[in-house]
Amino acid sequence: MPLKVWKTLGASGAVIIGAWVMDKIKKILNRNKKKAVLVAVVLCVLVIIAVVLVLNGGNGSGDRKRAKQLYDNAEKEIDNIKKDVPKMDRDTFITIDDKVIVGFVEIPDKNIRYPVINVFDKNTYAYSLCRSGDGMPWDIEGMTIYGIDSFTDALDEIKNGDKLIFEDLAGEKYEYKYEKDAEKDKNKVIDYGIKICKVDSEGKEKGYFLFVRD
Repeated sequence: MPLKVWKTLGASGAVIIGAWVMDKIKKILNRNKKKAVLVAVVLCVLVIIAVVLVLNGGNGSGDRKRAKQLYDNAEKEIDNIKKDVPKMDRDTFITIDDKVIVGFVEIPDKNIRYPVINVFDKNTYAYSLCRSGDGMPWDIEGMTIYGIDSFTDALDEIKNGDKLIFEDLAGEKYEYKYEKDAEKDKNKVIDYGIKICKVDSEGKEKGYFLFVRD
């Protein structure tokens, strides 16, 4: 109904029309009680599901929030260590909330920056990206990293040549670039690159992205 008509009717008119609309709705529901009950039940179920998903981070936001907190805490711990040890060793690890952090992964074009946990298991997979193996240093041994959808979905739209930066806890940065066809030379990736695997909570691989030294 046009706004000027509402203004002409005034508040009392609006109340009358509102009552009329409600009456019509009640009559429709009365004629279709079974259908109305079914619709109400379905709506309630959908609302409950939506609330549960939000509370549990069903879209991955809960996992990413934990990763952000882990990242912030790791940075604070590094700052505290540097007060006594200004130059940290490149193979330094730190423990935050029972999670061993070995460094950070950043993909600027995808706004990705996560801490890398030393092992993938049931106690770590929902907190951030996790690596496999204990090879050092990064630029010689390379690294395989695992991440559930919460941390790797953004990689589905990655472009050839997009940059990845791995930073160890000493602040040393290693730059890589995404190569879609790098799997043709697996030894190159294993020895000198970083492989990020999309996995489920059991660690089952669903896909991967290969980054070679830039």
